[in-house]
Amino acid sequence: MFGINRFPREVAIEGHRFKLVYSLKELKEFMLKYNNQNQYTSLYAFNIINNKKPKYDTAIIDKVFFDIDLKTQQNEEINIIKQTLILYNFAIKHKYTFSLNFSGRGIHFYIYTKDIQLNNKKYALYNFSNFVKEQTQIPFDTTSFGDLARETRLLGSINRRSNKYVIPLTKEDLEKGIEYIQDLANNKIDLTQKYIIQNTLLDLKEWDTDKQQNRNIQQRDYNIKYETQKYNIKDNEMSLFIFNKFIEKFPCIKAIFENYGKDKKTAGYHQRTFILSFLKNHGFSSKFANDIIHKLLSNDNKGNSHCAQTHAYNFYRYNYNIPFCKSLKERGICPLLEQQKSKCYNKLNQFDIN
Repeated sequence: MFGINRFPREVAIEGHRFKLVYSLKELKEFMLKYNNQNQYTSLYAFNIINNKKPKYDTAIIDKVFFDIDLKTQQNEEINIIKQTLILYNFAIKHKYTFSLNFSGRGIHFYIYTKDIQLNNKKYALYNFSNFVKEQTQIPFDTTSFGDLARETRLLGSINRRSNKYVIPLTKEDLEKGIEYIQDLANNKIDLTQKYIIQNTLLDLKEWDTDKQQNRNIQQRDYNIKYETQKYNIKDNEMSLFIFNKFIEKFPCIKAIFENYGKDKKTAGYHQRTFILSFLKNHGFSSKFANDIIHKLLSNDNKGNSHCAQTHAYNFYRYNYNIPFCKSLKERGICPLLEQQKSKCYNKLNQFDIN
């Protein structure tokens, strides 16, 4: 009942989602084939597949996921053992059914849910996750809150950044400390969620509303909706005007446009994805984003790059979040850093957005 037992679901290597698996047998074959790489699977299975891609709003909700990282989103170091024990005791107090894994660096914590029909899956997940955050004061990676397309590291796979395996944990493991856990993670285990603390299944119905409750998210210093209301300019003319003001607010975006484009080299996959995530999340249309990719980030004056065309339109089909600075720097693709000197930059197959 618990763990990875529902299909179909996506699998990924190095953050690149490239296929669906339809059974546990297929999943194990995938893990064996790509044995020594970072392996991920979608957090949820899906009811509807279109053109070999899942329809994310048909995710089968059977768990809520919490990610406790070594550092907060503000890049402050945290004691993951202390924070995980707080969450563990919180789950015991509320009689939840749950499990937890060491991800090779941080902790992945899963609270299992009843199999019920939800009207607003994203909001139900977000509202409950935010409730836990407020009650425990744990500095979670909140980019996972309400994310139906979320990936998680496969149990038994290796984390190439730490060269540690993803392993299930008990409370006793936590109490012995991080060094003990890291030592355990030197040994590979099979794809089995061995330690399930079984109690009652979480009922998300009370969190299933048509809006996000207590949305404690930092407001960005630039409001696109305000600007579009302030200036009575329409369509692409309005978008371009707002866009030119927009990039002045973000030096990292400005750096990309200064280094790529006409009479310069064409922006690669990482740079295009970074720009597209900002454009999409700030309300720009896919058509406008496609034009920007062609006209400002390509040295092809006619904008005939097939990769750029398909990248823009395909990106808008999915529900990605804007990456945090911490993620960009850790992956060596912050536009303000000397990218080529990063040891991990050239190893990335795809830009892995939070």
